[in-house]
Amino acid sequence: MLWSARWIEALRARPRLAVLMAGAALGLLWLVVPALLFATPPLDLTEYLLAARAGRIGADAGGPIAAGLSWLALDYVGPWAVYGLFALAITVSAGLVYRLGARLVGRAMGGAAALVFVAVEGIGMPLDPFAPDRLALPAVLWVCLEAWRLIGEGKSRAWPALAAAAGLALFTGWSGWAAVISVALLIGLTAAGRAALRTRDMVQPLAMGLTFLVPFVLWTVRFPPPLPTLGAMEGVTAAVPAATLLAGLALASVPGALLVLISSAIGDRGKVDDVPVLVRGPLPGFAAVFIIVLALVPLAITLVLAMLGQRQSVWGTPAPALLALVLVAWRGQSAGIHRREALTTVWLCCVGAPIAVTALVTLGAPVLGREGQDVNFPARAIARPLTEVATRRLGGPPSVIGGAPELAAPIALASPAGPLLMPDADPSQASEQVRQRAAQAGMVVVWKVSSQNRGAPYALRQLWPNLVPEVPIVVPWAIAGRLEPVRVGWAVVPPRGAR
Repeated sequence: MLWSARWIEALRARPRLAVLMAGAALGLLWLVVPALLFATPPLDLTEYLLAARAGRIGADAGGPIAAGLSWLALDYVGPWAVYGLFALAITVSAGLVYRLGARLVGRAMGGAAALVFVAVEGIGMPLDPFAPDRLALPAVLWVCLEAWRLIGEGKSRAWPALAAAAGLALFTGWSGWAAVISVALLIGLTAAGRAALRTRDMVQPLAMGLTFLVPFVLWTVRFPPPLPTLGAMEGVTAAVPAATLLAGLALASVPGALLVLISSAIGDRGKVDDVPVLVRGPLPGFAAVFIIVLALVPLAITLVLAMLGQRQSVWGTPAPALLALVLVAWRGQSAGIHRREALTTVWLCCVGAPIAVTALVTLGAPVLGREGQDVNFPARAIARPLTEVATRRLGGPPSVIGGAPELAAPIALASPAGPLLMPDADPSQASEQVRQRAAQAGMVVVWKVSSQNRGAPYALRQLWPNLVPEVPIVVPWAIAGRLEPVRVGWAVVPPRGAR
């Protein structure tokens, strides 16, 4: 009697539901564990949220959509809502991968490709779990889906949807721009793309495109994207960021390839006939060109930008999703699902093991290690008394907190006053907005207190000779373990002209 796992039957009967449940499970894990165990968000996410609060929403920071949603979630709900945004993005991305896969390889295999994509994402999450580009991925995949409907299937009625998707992607930074450029290449350089341009009904998509283009121009004028410099490519070290990104993607893709290999008949000595089979039709002729361009062009742009000194992430590109589609399509038009128990175990490990390791490290590091982790920093316990005293000293809530980012950033994020960050308390590293706030309302500077030096560091006294030191704040780590208490020295810098 043929036995089939429930998830295989779900792929046959309700593939979309199975994929959404898988994506939601991965997203929920990365929502619940950080919300319960992280005393403060990871430092990269903390600095990103503070930049979004300050209105620095450039192309290198996920664009205004990612920054705006993150800022609203943080200020109106809390850090856990920011984690929830990333969980929602994972779920929506999985659903879009299924929709694209269903059009290329059929519903069942499209669902299988989406499950492989979720596994790849699960392995890749610890590498950069809260990269802003992850919030841009749904818009990027939507562009891919509508581009296939228009070019691959020749449906001219997809023009308005593609215009809307491309317009949305323009506001997601480099990741979205790379996807739009790739689609433009497909339209301009392929016969199928040029045929799509010959449709008569172009009024609606043009109007849709102009609706997005005007605010896009205003945004890029107000926040011009950082221009990469060719000088940054000098030397072998310029290739290190790109090589690191590529190695991370390759590492996360290995389990995806392993899943496909385990499910194949290679090395299976059992009954070959006693396996469930997923069936698809032949691949459309344009599929190969479509996948190659949309997988490689955005990835190449990302790697080049990384070599030019721009902070990039491969997790906002369509490469992981299209790689999952290629792996599943490699099985052919009739794919038997072998070694079902091993396949289920490996997939669950891909989704659950990384977050389990993250939780164990967060809980165990304070007991075993000597250095505290950034997510274990007791920012709230420090920010509350600091804000209360600074409010009395300055005559109002502190609007700027300066100091080393690993110390000042989490305190600024946790402060109920919602101050901005001045990195290293150095005005030359701050925006004009931050400098004006510090001059008009004063600011707070913070530093680490050590047994050798309890006063303000010399560099801070040189920058702010009129700072007024306060009593240091001493609190335990959020998960204390064997760690020494956190000792934070701080001082108030009066407003300009104050006595």
